[in-house]
Amino acid sequence: MADEKKKISLGGIDSAAEEKGSLIKTIWQLVKFLVVSGLVTVSYTHLTLPTKA
Repeated sequence: MADEKKKISLGGIDSAAEEKGSLIKTIWQLVKFLVVSGLVTVSYTHLTLPTKA
């Protein structure tokens, strides 16, 4: 199994979470939301930082 490389995709993780049950699916959706929100916040903050002229 160490020789096999598995591609990890969000679609695959979504499917796996759905197969595990509604609680796991809900937790996974929450994690995705928090990660995306954090990335957007960091991007916005970075773009709006004052710069020395």
